[in-house]
Amino acid sequence: MANAYGFKYRAYVTKHLPETTEMLLKVLGAEVVRVDREMIDEEFWHWVSEEAAKNEAINLNQFENVDNPEGHYHVTGEEIVRQFRSIGKVPRVLIAGIGTGGI
Repeated sequence: MANAYGFKYRAYVTKHLPETTEMLLKVLGAEVVRVDREMIDEEFWHWVSEEAAKNEAINLNQFENVDNPEGHYHVTGEEIVRQFRSIGKVPRVLIAGIGTGGI
């Protein structure tokens, strides 16, 4: 979305992010900052918040943003169904992994 609207996007990721995910983020226009950390935890969130403040950036912080799960609850399922229908398919069942993509 940032790329579509002409915003710069910087993704701070742990050292365990799959290389393919990093490449995809870059193809979509993101600057990827790989941090030498094992996992995303509260200390990491606060560090990223400080980095955002230093750079006068907006930190969406999916982990502490109460609107993040609400957005998925109200929008994501219907979006997936709409995309299937756009190619002439009607899903009978949706199975999804839950997590942040971390370790």
